[in-house]
Amino acid sequence: MRSRDLTDEANEAAALPWREPGLRPKGEDARPSLYRSALLDVFTLSHPAMPYLIGVPFAAICAWRAWAHGVGAGWGALLFVLGWAAWSLVEYLMHRFLFHARVESETLRIATLLAHGHHHVWPQDPRRIAATPVQLVSIALLFQGLFRLALGPDAWWAAMAGATVGYVAYELVHWVAHHGRPTTRVMRALHAHHMKHHHLAPGSRWGIGTPLWDWLFRSDR
Repeated sequence: MRSRDLTDEANEAAALPWREPGLRPKGEDARPSLYRSALLDVFTLSHPAMPYLIGVPFAAICAWRAWAHGVGAGWGALLFVLGWAAWSLVEYLMHRFLFHARVESETLRIATLLAHGHHHVWPQDPRRIAATPVQLVSIALLFQGLFRLALGPDAWWAAMAGATVGYVAYELVHWVAHHGRPTTRVMRALHAHHMKHHHLAPGSRWGIGTPLWDWLFRSDR
């Protein structure tokens, strides 16, 4: 990752203090290229429907596999909830300690821009709001390995179903926060929580799918 590989817009964005409050987005309808190479730029894009087209069938397969391996309803439901909680915790930790990491070197500055910073500079770009296929597969493999190691060859399927549903719910909340019109009290609260992260306090309110971990770790202020 080198600055000369990025477009002028991306290099300018990488130098912006996007981790600080008060940054004005570059434009409501801006859809910039990040790489000069069109081929490389494709890997930074994801269709908004991707999480649902992949996540929903995969969650159903995981739930079916758990049942087929003899995981009972009660134990399966508990593992499902634990999987969802595990996803939400990982989402919080990645957002807080990786995506908003304070970095100095050019390589890491560009890396954080490509991973997340672009979303703060161009928050309304619909092509870069969902995880890319590479990111999605990487996270799925990580969870698969951890769950299988911790729970064994049968029970991990139920936890994976919960983590996947949690991920899909996270993507839904994030999309509605930027492109939808929340109508329920819960969605309006989640929308307000995330908008404060973008516009008032990018150094707090890391949870998107749920503010649970912000409450527990006192990062909601």
